[in-house]
Amino acid sequence: MSKTPKLTDADVVNLIDCAGSGIAYWAASGHVDEAAKTYRVIESSVELAEGDAPADKTMTFDDLRKAFVALAAAGTLPDWQMREIEEDDLGFDATVGDLVVQRAMFGEIVFG
Repeated sequence: MSKTPKLTDADVVNLIDCAGSGIAYWAASGHVDEAAKTYRVIESSVELAEGDAPADKTMTFDDLRKAFVALAAAGTLPDWQMREIEEDDLGFDATVGDLVVQRAMFGEIVFG
């Protein structure tokens, strides 16, 4: 990747919108606060071992930006997304949203 992606606040909101359906298989809920520029996600307890508490984290838009850049730098994003970064034409889907939220929330890809 030769370009470092630069996500605007509007890009982050679009990414979060896509993430809503992408994280549904492991997250119980997600709530965006555009004024505070945060995204709170609560992990579902369905897959947790007995006695484990679900993760509950509020991420800033900057946390999500950093996660996106880290995934892009590692080449972890889908090929089409990498092409869009090179062309300065960012669009997102549920898979990309899922990857970014997992990276921001857990520091790595945990599910799927």
